[in-house]
Amino acid sequence: MFLERRRTSDLWGATTIEAGYGPAKKAVAISRELTSGKVYLPYVPASNQDKVLARVGKFKEEGGLPSSLVVHLPARRFENVQGVKGYLSRLSDEGVRNVLLIGGDDEVPKGQFSSAGDLLKTGILPDHGITGVGFAAHPEAHPRGIPKDVLDRALKEKLAVAEAQGLDPWVITQAASSSRATLDLISQLRKDGVEVPIQAGVFGPATFPKMFEVLQACGMWDAVKSQGLLKMAKVGIGMRLGNAHRKVFSDVARANESDPSFRAGVHFFVLDPDMFSKWMNKSKAQTALTDPVVATA
Repeated sequence: MFLERRRTSDLWGATTIEAGYGPAKKAVAISRELTSGKVYLPYVPASNQDKVLARVGKFKEEGGLPSSLVVHLPARRFENVQGVKGYLSRLSDEGVRNVLLIGGDDEVPKGQFSSAGDLLKTGILPDHGITGVGFAAHPEAHPRGIPKDVLDRALKEKLAVAEAQGLDPWVITQAASSSRATLDLISQLRKDGVEVPIQAGVFGPATFPKMFEVLQACGMWDAVKSQGLLKMAKVGIGMRLGNAHRKVFSDVARANESDPSFRAGVHFFVLDPDMFSKWMNKSKAQTALTDPVVATA
């Protein structure tokens, strides 16, 4: 292992996690170690509104702040505006103020919304206590084959609509098979004039069997498999060897330091809370001892 001189205190301050798997108590514990405290709760194909709300309740029971939650809102899973209003009302009653608005993994829309943009344009988010909204960006090919130029235009349009509605928008990238793809996307977004916060998405440390177990349990395996065996192999090997999360973290820290316009945080998809906590605590301890230094390998 060698130590590379990089400032990381600010990066840990801009780190968020997705923790829809494992005990809520562990998600709360991890969130307390992060300055942002932001915890994303997914709404996966195998889930439903009641399960998501139950997860919110568990998070609060363990001492988590509902204002720190970012709950997924998959547009293609709703039949109509009334269905979305009902769900948002329940989230609002629990104190949730932020959502990640995505198209969703459903092959066929269940109702009138084909995309996140369709739902956003209804203007109902601010009417139900939502103050912040995140949108996904894709470093690599979209699973449904949507062309890159179409995705780029749609993202910029969503950011503009959100701001016009008085919402605070941000962008989070999907996990990619290479750190380079993620950094290139963020750099391009900045060059294109995107000024909102951007989080670089990456899987947290986990064994490949654990990755398979979680993806199967939440109904995501087919969606991931559709992205290709090569990508799965790269992602799985990176997780198993413990390289992917370290590399993205150090590469983003390096980019932030070398290019003031880059300004990105990191978002970890936590599949194994115990494994992630162990790595996070070790990394933060090394940072405290060697700041401005971070271990990269």
